[in-house]
Amino acid sequence: MIRLNSPVRWVSGLILAAAFATSPALADTAAEHANKGITLYNERRYEAAVQEFEAARKLSPDDYRFSNWIGWIYLSQLKFNEARSPLERAIKLRPDSAEAHLNLGNVLDGLKLYPDAIREFEIAGKLKPKSADAPYNLGSVYMKIRRTDLAISEYRKAATLKPDDPYNWNGLGYACQSAARYSEAMSAYEKAIKLSPATPDNTTFLYNYAVAALAAAGKARTLPGNVSQARVDACLVKATAALEQAAKLKPNDYSIRETYAETLVESGKYAEAIPEFEKAAQISPRQYDPYYNLAVAQEKLGKYGAAAEAYKQATEFAPQDNHTAQYRQGEMLYRQQLYDEAAKVFTAVTRADPNNLNAWLNLASCLRLKGDVEAETTVLEEAANKRAGDPAKLSRLRCALAYRYYTRGSDVASPDLESLNKAAEQYNEALKLVPNLPDALNGLGLVALRTNKLDDAIRRFKQAITARPTFADAYNNLGVVYRTKGDLNTARLNYVRALQIDPGHKLAKENLTNLDRRRPQ
Repeated sequence: MIRLNSPVRWVSGLILAAAFATSPALADTAAEHANKGITLYNERRYEAAVQEFEAARKLSPDDYRFSNWIGWIYLSQLKFNEARSPLERAIKLRPDSAEAHLNLGNVLDGLKLYPDAIREFEIAGKLKPKSADAPYNLGSVYMKIRRTDLAISEYRKAATLKPDDPYNWNGLGYACQSAARYSEAMSAYEKAIKLSPATPDNTTFLYNYAVAALAAAGKARTLPGNVSQARVDACLVKATAALEQAAKLKPNDYSIRETYAETLVESGKYAEAIPEFEKAAQISPRQYDPYYNLAVAQEKLGKYGAAAEAYKQATEFAPQDNHTAQYRQGEMLYRQQLYDEAAKVFTAVTRADPNNLNAWLNLASCLRLKGDVEAETTVLEEAANKRAGDPAKLSRLRCALAYRYYTRGSDVASPDLESLNKAAEQYNEALKLVPNLPDALNGLGLVALRTNKLDDAIRRFKQAITARPTFADAYNNLGVVYRTKGDLNTARLNYVRALQIDPGHKLAKENLTNLDRRRPQ
């Protein structure tokens, strides 16, 4: 699953290394407490640092800087409630302090008081119009309240004021991408990448660039013809290159590794993707995505055994209501003709997700191929009673059950009318779900033919052909009816039509051969 890394950064005007000088306006002891507080802060001894600044503030209560520092120390620990009061006190003492307004804005942002945060950042911006800090933070808040238009404007202002700061460009890219302006986003991310040394700390820019390129590829797929494919390919090449570089810089980053592998799959590079998914699974062993996507890549290469094993592993970490991996495991076993194992998996899926009609149908197919027709019928009956799910799939299931009843009624020397009536009932139920369903119409024709209702059979087969003009089975069956009625010429025309549609149609070929052999010369 591909996620964008949002720009997260507290922007404060504090100069952390600055020492407080003694002066007539500042008692020596207050300066000493303040400087000790800075030292403790730099040592990450935050509680002790606050105590020193509180001591300095008591000695010199009119110096806003001590309150500003106390607020900043709490802010840096994300203790927003504790930070608010000292920062409001600092602003009361020094209303023109852009730094204090900036810090209070970040506190209000952390408390999700976004209109108040915007007000503080706007004041900071007016006090320091040439600083990029306020517009950067405004962009961040506007993104949170989903005003991407304003966010883009503020991030662009920050990037203009401080073009050598990669985070300003990253923020602009993030906002543009959120507005589906992918080309602009990629351009902004490119600038962030160029401004940053190739280190593990700066892989965020490469990753975000790649995600924007992937989104651009998705958008390009909606374009017509060759233009679409050319743009998709170009975007995938750019995304792959960025992710490959990011993976080299930060080899143990799960998101980078997983997204890189997914991009290789999108590019059709399944063999290259497999080791990347395996590395992602090693980095974060209890994740669903790498195992599932590894299985997809194995499946694309026709490695059904390996795919089945990977889907099985994915099942262990799948969300409780997601049985896709388990279902796909069953399909991989089915493709290997391991019908016993596949049947067990499909049975588990139907128990966990009774409305998964594909699982019911595949379970029935496994049982049929094992030769257990009675068990197949029982499964189809149970599934049909669920009466839930997609009408198209449910109609397929009812047709499958109807055909079981039909074959049961046709296996004996004289028709089993009870089974044939059940078959007709299920075919009619299928037609209620999907009117003019060719398979159901063809099935009703078979039932009519088996009970010697020849005119009704002709009507049904013709309806099936009207619904699906390339329905070779229906043409063949229509030929059988006409032959039964003694109309050999019409029978022959229908057998020939079936073979024109499907030259390999076994029954039509046999029927035509038998007809021509027995016709008088």
